[in-house]
Amino acid sequence: MVGDAAHGTLPHSGNGAAQAIEDCSVLTGIFLRLTSLNELEAAFKAYDQVRIPRSQKIVEITRSFGRLYSRDPDEIVLDEMEAEMREGGMYINGVDMEAQVESAIDAFERFKEISN
Repeated sequence: MVGDAAHGTLPHSGNGAAQAIEDCSVLTGIFLRLTSLNELEAAFKAYDQVRIPRSQKIVEITRSFGRLYSRDPDEIVLDEMEAEMREGGMYINGVDMEAQVESAIDAFERFKEISN
């Protein structure tokens, strides 16, 4: 499963489809190196190792965006809101997919060695 099916999130960051694309990029990088179905467990362990931390942080950021959007307008401090949204947006949009794919491939190779 990829995208919202793998790590469902609220709509407040508009990032569900992007997560699916990131997931597929990582899986493609790993799957291109599969030489046997016996390596699938190592492939999915590598995928989890790379994708779970990022996807869960995006879930947390999106939740915080939702809280910001639902605040009472009289309680909003614009500078604080802007800073929180800028920081979250930089994390969400600042991904280095090449590095994620390479990290997943390295993890895949390690997990393959362990399982042999």
